[in-house]
Amino acid sequence: MIYDFDELLAHAGHEVECVRYGTEFQSVNAAIECITCGCVLVDLSPGDLLSKELADDVGKIIHHSWHIDDVITQAQSRDINLSEQQAKEILARIEHKLDSMEGINWDTLDFETDKYLEDMSKG
Repeated sequence: MIYDFDELLAHAGHEVECVRYGTEFQSVNAAIECITCGCVLVDLSPGDLLSKELADDVGKIIHHSWHIDDVITQAQSRDINLSEQQAKEILARIEHKLDSMEGINWDTLDFETDKYLEDMSKG
C-alpha cells in the first residue's frame, strides 16, 4: 500500500483501476491498484476510513521529510558509503536533536554523518 506522496507519484502515468472483492451481494474489500506495476495503492474494507482529520488539514499543514536515501546519497556525494541501518541511525540522531529554529538541511546531514562516523570509530 502507498503511504506517502513520493510513492504515489511513482505511479503517475500508470494504468490504475478500482476493484472490489467479495460476492455480487456483499463487498468485503475495495482497492485502487496499479495495473502497470501490480501494486496496491489504496486498500479498504468496510468500516475502514482514510484519515478524515488529515484530509481536512490539506493545505493547512506543511512538512518536509527526509529519507534514508537522502542521507545515503548525500554521503555518497562526499565519497562516504553508508548502509541503510547507518542512515536510519543518523536520521534518528537528527530527529532527536531537532531544533525548529534551525531546521534540517544538507549541511545538517553532513554534520551528523561526520559526527556519527567519528562516534562509531571511537567504539
